[in-house]
Amino acid sequence: MVKSKSTKKQLSEFDIIQQFFQRKKKSRTDVLLGIGDDAALLKPPAGQALAVSMDTLVAGVHFPLDTAAVAIGYKSLAVNLSDMAAMGAQPAWVTLGLTLPVVDKKWLAGFSEGFFALVDQFGLQLVGGDITRGEQLTITVQIHGFVPFRLALTRHGAEVGDRIYVTGTLGDAGGALRLLTGGVGQIGGLGVLSLPFMLRNPASHKSPALTSCKGVRRMRLTPTVLASCARQGTRLRATPRVKSVKSEQQYLFNRLDCPTARVLEGVALRGMASGVIDISDGLMGDLGHILAASGVGATVWVDRLPLSPALLAYCTADEAIECAMGGGDDYELCFTVPVNKVKKLERRFAKFKCGIRCVGIIEKKKGLRLQRTNGEKFLSRQQGFQHF
Repeated sequence: MVKSKSTKKQLSEFDIIQQFFQRKKKSRTDVLLGIGDDAALLKPPAGQALAVSMDTLVAGVHFPLDTAAVAIGYKSLAVNLSDMAAMGAQPAWVTLGLTLPVVDKKWLAGFSEGFFALVDQFGLQLVGGDITRGEQLTITVQIHGFVPFRLALTRHGAEVGDRIYVTGTLGDAGGALRLLTGGVGQIGGLGVLSLPFMLRNPASHKSPALTSCKGVRRMRLTPTVLASCARQGTRLRATPRVKSVKSEQQYLFNRLDCPTARVLEGVALRGMASGVIDISDGLMGDLGHILAASGVGATVWVDRLPLSPALLAYCTADEAIECAMGGGDDYELCFTVPVNKVKKLERRFAKFKCGIRCVGIIEKKKGLRLQRTNGEKFLSRQQGFQHF
């Protein structure tokens, strides 16, 4: 018996835009014309520099294949917001490019919910983009923000004697990857995703890219819970679907899937920091960019790195340091500050829950040296995530 073909209508590109990405009301007065025309018309504020950044996320490279759609939507915007934070810019407009293997309404609903949770939290507006079909799930986001030109944060101002600070805790995302891979393979950049996952459970909300990734699941995020979380500025990982998953694992997975962009902290660094970068590829690699741009070297005191109790519950101290130096995906800020501004910096940052920690010093001698505060050298295997 031949089965009849489904007559269910396939959503077109414009149907997808209208149903999941086009909002009826403008959320910003500086958007003169948004989605629906050949281009957006935008009005930058007078006296402000326009900061522009773009990031592309590829399934299986930049996020685990079993990641919930709502978390992918959330993270795809969070990593761009982190770039704005590193420039001291106030984010405003965003464009979105989606390459989809198939059109899945449930996945699109989850993705847009996670994406718009951060849009609403930071007062942004989605002003355009593109949707196309392709073999691999790929998300490209471009973000635009404003910053007074003379107050913009850059990588190239670090000077000898400056202190090196970081926000939050480091290595949590790398720790989550160690859990997912059983602690084997390279830490960092999600390059380990071809290895067997540690936590397995039937997927209940698979991405359209997951046709070859059956039976893999960590936890399930619901769009409503995540949106509520974003509005409150808190991190959350939904109730575990695997009973053996402990709260420490929950915390680490959340740090991987739903990083917090330090936008307000970046603005607070205006006129304070001499060099700034967001930690996307691990402290070793990203601090190295500041050193190269500024023509200086540095020593990092590895036993001063801020490491979470959750990470230390699954790693030795040295393994946690390795996660911090090369794990990537933390999206905290690394910045340098002149000694005469340290006290003012610490007073200004007392209001932020994430906290800051001095972890090193800028030096004249080129290169990055790792040591403990007692002077003992620390030899790391990490170099930071390399995209190629």
